[in-house]
Amino acid sequence: MSDVIDQGLALYWGTAGGAPGDVMDTYAVARQFNLVAPVCQWAELPPEPRLFRQIGLGAVTWSPVVPGPAPEEELLPHSCPIAKGAGPRARRELQPLAQRLGCSVPQLAAAWALRAEGVSSVLVGAATPRLLREQLRALQVLPQLSPATLQELETLLGRRPRPRPTPLPSHWLPPA
Repeated sequence: MSDVIDQGLALYWGTAGGAPGDVMDTYAVARQFNLVAPVCQWAELPPEPRLFRQIGLGAVTWSPVVPGPAPEEELLPHSCPIAKGAGPRARRELQPLAQRLGCSVPQLAAAWALRAEGVSSVLVGAATPRLLREQLRALQVLPQLSPATLQELETLLGRRPRPRPTPLPSHWLPPA
């Protein structure tokens, strides 16, 4: 990957699917031989904290809720963090909270994922530009995730992402 980056074919690289020990070994070998080390790990929520605290690796996770076949329909994929252990019940239970916050369930779920410690980016699946804009509005939900709201959300989901130590910079948020 160092050669690829040196040739200008990529700016950064990351790992996917590796166990935390393997990722740490990859990072150590890159540093030992003066190679470009990975900057991110494709990770499920909540990400492995040791990777992110010790070596400053960023987590790239997937949007916990993706749009379904029709723009109005939103489905929880079986492999997503929110769906595990909760399934369709989670969507029904998240709907009132999302309505109270003035957002959709996918926006609430993506904002929740962005609040997890170590998460640098959340991949979203959007079939159209309109759906992409809808999912990007999750950034506007972030400031509404107060400790009380997060507690309610975590109770509904039965999961607890590690919160970010500091809020996202305001320049990351789209204009209202």
